[in-house]
Amino acid sequence: MLDVCRALNQTHPGLFFNINKAKTIDLSLLKGIMAGIPLKNLLVVSDRTYDLLAVSHAGLAVSGTVTLETMLFQLPILVMYKVHPLTYFIFKSLARVPFISLPNLIAGQRVVREFIQDKSTPENVLREAEQIIFNQAYRKKMVQQLAGIKKKLGQKGVVRAIAREIIKRYG
Repeated sequence: MLDVCRALNQTHPGLFFNINKAKTIDLSLLKGIMAGIPLKNLLVVSDRTYDLLAVSHAGLAVSGTVTLETMLFQLPILVMYKVHPLTYFIFKSLARVPFISLPNLIAGQRVVREFIQDKSTPENVLREAEQIIFNQAYRKKMVQQLAGIKKKLGQKGVVRAIAREIIKRYG
């Protein structure tokens, strides 16, 4: 993820980057990793997820709850997910879902791009990040789709209905 930020920083030096450090990550460990990847305009914060989502233009996220949170803020994102090959093999053997991100699972179609395992290369992710940031039509479509999912979630009884639909589709 930092490689993508560095590449964006080199080609678009006016961009700002925020990293929301998870509580489980030691700050000194994160700083050690970041030391080898010089970035301008980078801010690392803790426990400010919603503040960051509210002011961000785009996001790179790992699969999980954060994809649902970004969807609620209608923030265009791309999802990266890379685990040990054995873990992924076991997951693929057991899971019967076509997507890993919650917005895509809820929508039943691809709304946000997912870069899983070998597809999660800096080049692939960089191309998608540039589309989200600089292609206004692409960005607008994603925002509209995310807004539609958010609206769907706001309806009474929707959680139960979505759970039933996911089980019916994938389960």
